[in-house]
Amino acid sequence: MASARGGLLRAQSAKAEALGPRHNTALLSAVAVDPWLSRVTQDAAAAEQAGWFWHYRLDSLKARPSWA
Repeated sequence: MASARGGLLRAQSAKAEALGPRHNTALLSAVAVDPWLSRVTQDAAAAEQAGWFWHYRLDSLKARPSWA
């Protein structure tokens, strides 16, 4: 369970970095696969080109085993 939570937090952190003011997509490929990887990468490129960015923050995360 802790591993799943950690993976989700890393993915959300990479997304925040890609969509934030630096538009850094380098971390995405380590935590994401297509189609999500392509979508976030495209969103980051479009935002950078347009000169805007998101203040992306994960408010909460609830993870539970699929057998629960």
